[in-house]
Amino acid sequence: MDSGERDDLVGTLTRRREILGALDERPRDKPALVRELGVARSTVDRAVRQLESCGLAERGPDGIELTTCGEVALDVYGAFTARLEALWECHDVVSQLPSREFAPPVFLADADVVRASVSAPDRPIMAFVDLVEEATYARGFSPAAYGAYVDAFERRVTAGELTAELAFSDEALTELTTTHRDAIERAASTGRVTVHRVETLPTAGVVVLERGDAGPVVAMGVHDGSSLSAVVTNDAPDAVAWARDFVDEQFERADPIPL
Repeated sequence: MDSGERDDLVGTLTRRREILGALDERPRDKPALVRELGVARSTVDRAVRQLESCGLAERGPDGIELTTCGEVALDVYGAFTARLEALWECHDVVSQLPSREFAPPVFLADADVVRASVSAPDRPIMAFVDLVEEATYARGFSPAAYGAYVDAFERRVTAGELTAELAFSDEALTELTTTHRDAIERAASTGRVTVHRVETLPTAGVVVLERGDAGPVVAMGVHDGSSLSAVVTNDAPDAVAWARDFVDEQFERADPIPL
């Protein structure tokens, strides 16, 4: 298949998606397609001829039906459009990410996004704090150190309810060891926190949090340079698997530091 044939196939799937969807349910004859789709007979005739010429549909004993290739092509097209829709629903957030590495389709699909607003600038921060309050283990990296995050981690760690392994940029570590020094020392004294240093980190952080019976969840914090603009979460197994690998990659270039 050359690029022209591929584009023609995608165009056919797009133009004929309604009739393809109808045939995916069950075979139908042309009069039934005219009634159900509310289109002219000539439109159905053209659509069927086009689908047959592409090998997507054929005439069977019960009417027009999809071929196996037609069924698979429709599934592939559906997955493709679902990924585009997932991207576009949060394109404002994705546009702030440093690279495509932070936005694989498996993470964007069915993700929940909490955005900051003028009236509720702390909404993303509090959404992440709520996840920390449920977590028993957290592993990830962050280019920033927010006071609410520090307080939540300290509270859970000193209560013996959370173990954490976290990597921070130099700037974030400076903030932690100055502004939040007492809280960090209290958390470190429990032996339940391990901190790593990464010289530089992109303007987004990723943490995988284990939540007991609720299962693991990925949380990505998107920073605009001065505050947290959004938190994106996803607990789908594929999203969690991606995040574990992505966090591992960041830790490979991190150095543990004493607290």
